[in-house]
This record gives sequence, C-alpha cells and structure tokens, in this order.
Amino acid sequence: MKRILPLLLLVICMYGCSKTAEFNRVIDYSEPFTLTRIGQDSASGYDVFLSENLPLESEKSERIRRFLNTHSDGWNTNISSIIGDMTVSQGDFRMIYSEGAESVSITYLDKNGRPTQLSRRIEPGALDFLFD
Repeated sequence: MKRILPLLLLVICMYGCSKTAEFNRVIDYSEPFTLTRIGQDSASGYDVFLSENLPLESEKSERIRRFLNTHSDGWNTNISSIIGDMTVSQGDFRMIYSEGAESVSITYLDKNGRPTQLSRRIEPGALDFLFD
C-alpha cells in the first residue's frame, strides 16, 4: 500500500497537468500557414531558413488543419527552449517539430496575451509529411 500511494499521486498529478490547447482561438483557418524549415546553403555550407506559404487548398494545409483539430487535448506546459527542424506559423501561433520526433510543441498568446508553450506526445513521424 505504501508503494501504491505515491504512484497513484504521481498519476493523478500527471493527469491533472494535461490540458486542452486553445490554439484554435488564435488560428484563422481562412489564412495560409507559413512553413519554415532549416536547410543548408550548398555554396557556404551554412544553415539557412527556407520559408514557403502553404496554399489553403494544399494537402499539407489540410493535413495540418486535421492534425490540430484532432489533437487539441493532452497538451502539457513546457518551459524549456524548443528548437526543431521546422516551424508551422500563422500570426501568434507556432508549431515546432523535428523529423521523426515523438512530440510536437506549440506556442501562442493566450486570451490574456500571455505567451503559452505546450508540448504533446504524438505517433513517431506523424508530421513527417511536412518534409515532403
């Protein structure tokens, strides 16, 4: 019993930390997303940022919208700095991901204008279509 109680408290605390993200409040699905990836300049060998606006009707835009609409629950507060291979952005919203990763992070301003950063576990490679 003494071993079960701390484990039970840990499970309750972890479950209580999970939250529903409010990013759908800050995303305008009638506006395009910007996809920014880190690439390498062939002449200099330095990393460069490669950005493209995703047309609303594109398959990538549709899959991003579907992912966000089906993954609004299960997010956890994350205070660490996040660097990914790519960022999907629109206005004050950012989704940060690395190819093959098992988690994704988002940042946005909450309804009070405070920066919010959340992370969530996902199926490995669930967002790898962004690299195609």
